[in-house]
Amino acid sequence: MKVINNILEFNDKIISVFNSLDGRDKVFKFIQYFSQLLHHLIDKKYATRLLNTLINKKKKIVNDNNTLNNRSNNNNNNKKILRLLEGILLRSNKFNDKLVKERLKSLESSFCDARIVFRLFGFFREFNNLIEFFKTLIESLKQFKENQNQEFKDNQISRKRQILNTLKSFTNISSSFLNTLELIDHSFNFISELNDIIFWGTRIKIFEVSDRFMDLVCKVSNFVWVYSLVVFIVRIIYGLINTIIQILKLKNKNQLLIKKRFEFENKKQQQQQQPLKEEKDEYTENQETLIILSNNRINEIKSLISAIAEFGLCVCSIYEIENDGYIGGCGALSAFISLQEIWDEITKEKQQSCENNHCDNSNIDNNSDEKLQKEKNQPENIQFALVCPPIIHSSHN
Repeated sequence: MKVINNILEFNDKIISVFNSLDGRDKVFKFIQYFSQLLHHLIDKKYATRLLNTLINKKKKIVNDNNTLNNRSNNNNNNKKILRLLEGILLRSNKFNDKLVKERLKSLESSFCDARIVFRLFGFFREFNNLIEFFKTLIESLKQFKENQNQEFKDNQISRKRQILNTLKSFTNISSSFLNTLELIDHSFNFISELNDIIFWGTRIKIFEVSDRFMDLVCKVSNFVWVYSLVVFIVRIIYGLINTIIQILKLKNKNQLLIKKRFEFENKKQQQQQQPLKEEKDEYTENQETLIILSNNRINEIKSLISAIAEFGLCVCSIYEIENDGYIGGCGALSAFISLQEIWDEITKEKQQSCENNHCDNSNIDNNSDEKLQKEKNQPENIQFALVCPPIIHSSHN
């Protein structure tokens, strides 16, 4: 029964991945670029070269052992491995390279076209993200202004001081480093989605545009693709540095708390038992925060690797570098990491949903007011922070 439940749970996550636009795109992207990577490996016969190298090494070991009249078990194992490798090499020589390469090329091309169609009209989502960003900014400014007006009515600050604080707040919000990068990222993604429609419509000849206009669209698309990746990488590096700094600070603080704790225990004074308890609670809280920050650091490193791999695709596309191995490797790596992030996000959502359902059922079954009050007074469990980096736009790839 447990195996069936695990299979159903896994199947439910697969459905969730394919129901999302980003999840389906990343699955298709991985297949597309992994097919290109396999095509390159078969074309260059890397597997055959590796088998020949291993066979030559094993032959040398077996011949040396035969010269020494060595009849040990290791020599017999080497002979078995040699026969196995020679059998694999014999089968690989019967492998129809041309037919397999044609099928891989068709697979890559079909999934590339499918991804273009699936990504169409994504500018509606990017437009919504832009509007939500500005709504949040305007609401923050309105809330600050209301607080300033309330303080002015209470005669706590002067009108001149109120104007200065408002200008300072507006400057901090509008020119904030992260908010500015986020605004640029949303704008670039919106422009990229519009460019995708132009590329697709021109490709299937829905509408015709001049070569001059098409060159302009390509230049704008390449510019947006490069700088959106640069913005993404800067945001991730900035967040990663902040995470590392917070981890170091908490570790230093915990070391000081441990030192104080030993001092309290050595003194064994009754008056210092209460501070000792407070220090212990602070240490436990810091440890839980460290777990969250460590997970954030891992996610940020993965996102950074994915962005660097995507940047490799960008360079190959702009400078027209035709290296199937490099392009396929970068694309498959970027898609795999992004797909893993989406999978982790879906897993966390499922876990939170199950926990919420379990809490609701327990609250329904529990009719005691005292128990309900105790549940309200209990502190909430700290959840692992979910890192949701900006979407890497996949124009041209």
